[in-house]
Amino acid sequence: MEIDEVSVNEALKMYASGDFIIVDVRSVREFDDYHHKDAIHVVLNDDFEVEVSKLDKNKKYLVHCLSGTRSDIACKIMKKLGFLEVYNVLGPM
Repeated sequence: MEIDEVSVNEALKMYASGDFIIVDVRSVREFDDYHHKDAIHVVLNDDFEVEVSKLDKNKKYLVHCLSGTRSDIACKIMKKLGFLEVYNVLGPM
């Protein structure tokens, strides 16, 4: 499954449009150290599918972690669950 990837700068521009929601899939410790003030925290773990399913599948999401690896996995899961528009951000926002 091909996931659209965007740089951090591209993601910030997309977010500034007001049409996107930021999803941070890093660990609790990473999130506590630093996170975007508007980010939704959904840790990529065994409960990810249950937790992310609570989000509106029709919204647009920018998904990020530290390097883009966990967020890529999260995006693939979200697409499998029926989310219409998800972007993998290649780095932390």
